[in-house]
Amino acid sequence: MPSPIPITLLCAGSTGDTLPFIALGDGLRRAGHAVRIASDREFEPLAAAHGLEFFASSENARAIVQEHMGELIGQANPIKAMRKMQELLPILRAGEEQQYRVWLEASE
Repeated sequence: MPSPIPITLLCAGSTGDTLPFIALGDGLRRAGHAVRIASDREFEPLAAAHGLEFFASSENARAIVQEHMGELIGQANPIKAMRKMQELLPILRAGEEQQYRVWLEASE
């Protein structure tokens, strides 16, 4: 049998976004691979319940996005909505860079 492959799965979002990665990680673990889930700390018990290693991201990405997206959702004025989207782009890009750093750290 080949040696196990270390695999890091980076998950961001809600439980519905994370569960497919947990299921994938569980299948990979049962196939003999070393699987680590990198996500918000709230998903650590779920990963542990499936025998997966866990790496907590330093920030709660979902909370950051929800905080700012709440300002956009329900905006009736399309001009204001576009301006808000322009304000949010740097925040979303920073979040993307943060997730990449988390993946790198978790993969060590």
